[in-house]
Amino acid sequence: MIGMIISGHGHFATGILSALELISGKQETIYAVDFEEGMSADELGANLDQAMSSFDKATAVVLFTDLKGGTPFNQAFLRCQNNERLAVVAGTNLGMLLASSFVKQTTSLNEFLTNAQQQGTVAIDYCTALSSQELDAEDE
Repeated sequence: MIGMIISGHGHFATGILSALELISGKQETIYAVDFEEGMSADELGANLDQAMSSFDKATAVVLFTDLKGGTPFNQAFLRCQNNERLAVVAGTNLGMLLASSFVKQTTSLNEFLTNAQQQGTVAIDYCTALSSQELDAEDE
């Protein structure tokens, strides 16, 4: 099993986990670690360490963060530099988490990371007035 930890600025982590659970049900093995206003980087790091300790039997742990280069990403990256069981994903979105939650029991770390990146990219799209006109034309 691959453990999943979400971290980000403000209530990004608990908010996106709440959305994930609304769609797919309670997630017992996905943890959210918020980086709240007034919290130091060291405090965030300690909270990440505590969450990671819950996954002592996992084959790997992936830390999903909101923004590459932000404090949650940096703290996660510091922890994975010398640990082959850890990986960090930046730019986390709900589509990525949803897809990842379904395969965390059955894939290798490399497959998991590739899938997360692909699904996160697929989840990004845009719509314009032209898009809705095209949809209307398809319905006719």
